[in-house]
This record gives sequence, C-alpha cells and structure tokens, in this order.
Amino acid sequence: MHMNKKNTLLITMILLSTFSALTISGEQETKLVPVILKMVPNFAYELGPSMFIEFNRSIMADEQVYTADDDIWFGFDIDIADDTLFSDSGEESYVNQWYFNEPDEFSEYNVTRLQGNFNLYLDNTDLGISNVGQFSGINTTQGIVVTLEEGWHLLTIIAGEVVSDIYHTSFSWQWAKDSLYFYVSEDPIDNPPERRQASNVCDVKSYPTPADQLVNQFEWTWTDIRVATELHDSDVSTLSQTLLRSVDDAYVEVDYNYSTYPLALAEDDGYAVFQSLHHLGPGISFWWVNDGDFSLENEDTFQLRVGNNYVYFAAIGMKPHFRWDFESVTIPTVMVSSKVFTIINDVSGASYGTFSVILGFISLAAIVTVFRKRK
Repeated sequence: MHMNKKNTLLITMILLSTFSALTISGEQETKLVPVILKMVPNFAYELGPSMFIEFNRSIMADEQVYTADDDIWFGFDIDIADDTLFSDSGEESYVNQWYFNEPDEFSEYNVTRLQGNFNLYLDNTDLGISNVGQFSGINTTQGIVVTLEEGWHLLTIIAGEVVSDIYHTSFSWQWAKDSLYFYVSEDPIDNPPERRQASNVCDVKSYPTPADQLVNQFEWTWTDIRVATELHDSDVSTLSQTLLRSVDDAYVEVDYNYSTYPLALAEDDGYAVFQSLHHLGPGISFWWVNDGDFSLENEDTFQLRVGNNYVYFAAIGMKPHFRWDFESVTIPTVMVSSKVFTIINDVSGASYGTFSVILGFISLAAIVTVFRKRK
C-alpha cells in the first residue's frame, strides 16, 4: 500500500501540529512582579455615632492597575472603640468611658460603644495590626517591598465592636468589612481581564472547640485566655486547593474558641475590668469569600470565581488586655483570630494539555480516514 504525496503531506502536517501542541502543554509560567506596598493609615480618634471602617479610595481606587516597581499606596479610615488607638499620654480608655458614664434623668446613657478591633488582609495573608502605627501625630507611613503574581489581588479590612443598649443592660456586636481589588501586571495594560464566576462552590464548616482540645491548647486563666482558630484535624492540605474540573468543589473546616459567657464589668483601682473569668462576654465568628458578604453560620456554601479565590474565617472575642502601664489589671480588649484558604479554580477552559489530547484524536481520525480511502 502506498500513499500519494498529498496524503503524506496531510498526515505530516497533522502530526506536526499535534507534536507542537504537546510540546507547549502544561501550565503557563507564572509572572512575578516586584512592587512596593505603602500603607498610610488614617484614624478617627473621636468616637462618632457608630463604628466605621473603609478603604480611602482617594488613595487607591477600585480595580487600579500597577506595573513592576510601582508604589502601591493604600490607606483606610476607621472609627473604632479601640484602646490601642491611644498613645501613652494617659487618655481615658473607651471601656472606662462606657463604665463610668453617668445616666441622665431617664436612666439612659450617652455612651454605648464599649470595645472593638480590626484586622487587615492581602489575598491569603493575614497582615494583622501589629505593624500599624496607631499613635496620633506620628507619621505612620510604611513601605514594604513584595513580589506578587501577575493578576488580581485583594485587600480586605474587617472590624468588630461590642456595644450596649442605652440602658447598659444588654450587649451586641457590630461588624463591618471593606475590600479593594487591584491588578498587578509586568507590562502596562489598559484593560485587565474580567473576574468571572465559575460553577464550582466551596463548602465551609466551623466547630466551636474547648480550649483544652485545641492543638495549641491553653488553660482558661487570666494570663492564657485568648481567641483561637485552628485548622480542623490540623489538615494543612486544605490551605491551598486546586480545582481542575467544573464538577469539583472545595471544602474547608476550622476549629475555633472564644468566650461564650455573659459580659459583666467591675471597678478596680479606677479601671473598668472584667468581673471574673466567667464574665468575658460572648464572641462572634463569620465566613466570607473574596469580596463577598459575611456569613455568621457555622456551615455554609459559597460560589467561587475562575482563578484565585480566598476563603476567610474570622473569630472575634474579648480577652484581658495586659499593657505595661495597666500592669496586671484585666481590662477588656477585643482580639481577632483568623484562617485564610486559597482555592485555585483552574477550569476556565481547555488547557494546552487538553488541547493536545483533542488534536491527538483528530489526528488519529484523519489518519484512519486517509487509509480507508486508499483501500
């Protein structure tokens, strides 16, 4: 059996195209872009009517684009009843303001905001607040050199605050969140790719866990009490997951611990302090994904997007605040503990590897057809 030159050329071209696809199969190389994060925190030191937290969009706009070696300036404005916002110049704490406030003739108080705190995230990194200079009158601008993958990135700030009713008889939590997406590119671009929703979901579940059953267990004593979050069963494999098919879903779990006792305060040497170990007040916890809304449920399901997804869990509660100038006085403070998971949803379309397989089938079918025609 002999093939003519036309058929031979056709088969050669098909095989070459298949080989070319196979040689470029696999993941595309990730581009890394060096940039400088420059944070300029802005704070409100006089309490307003309610808690407030928001990125300052006059510093960074939504969906702003940056290229290599750019300075990424961002900042946020907050109004939170947080002791750590004070310098060491002796201002009265917000807890004291609440506790020692005098009721009016109708038994109503004009101070209801007790204590709060906030936390900051970049993608899946918990930036915390330890490096945020929070003292009035001091330049707290910070510059941090980082290398980010080319693509979309997400800044998120959350806050929680304990408030009371006007009669100081009941307490509740207020919470808030703000998010900013920005795009990092190796070369200047005018239109970054659109963020698209996928069919995949992520199921989440959180378990309230006694302190002595945590991996990093602790005793319920004045010096050890804290808000804690841990990976369920210490399963670090859940921190980063890659979904390769549209029928695949993600699942993450967290253990957490905070006080569920009622809140009650007492006076100790001019400070408003916890009445006892069993009067710390209940905490609060919530899930959210990317820039979506909070869910206060222990179990929920979230829709994912194509590409990188960030699944957050935060527990917020009260604990003793031991500052050097407070010595061992158990002044209430609010603590945030969190876990962040990365779900890489890589099902946006046929990869080069899939494309190679498709071309292989086409090639095989073409060869069979040619041989059949020659018989």
